[in-house]
Amino acid sequence: MEYKKHYTDEELTEVVNWFKEHFDELPQSIHIDKATYIADLKHTVTLYYDIVAKHKDNPTYAAQIHHIYQMRDAVLRKWEEDKATQG
Repeated sequence: MEYKKHYTDEELTEVVNWFKEHFDELPQSIHIDKATYIADLKHTVTLYYDIVAKHKDNPTYAAQIHHIYQMRDAVLRKWEEDKATQG
């Protein structure tokens, strides 16, 4: 998802629900990009649920909210890489 100053309720519900549905499948840790490493992804994601819920209407938090999309993209990339190396 591209960065926006405001995400719709539908977009936010979708990404939060995606993480809740795949929570048990999430890797322990992940690199979002070359400079950003999350050591405990599950814990971090649960913290972002609160950020999304409390600050979804405040454009000041748009960058933080965008992180949850970056985390999902990183997980999807990792799953694809894992699938390619296993198959």
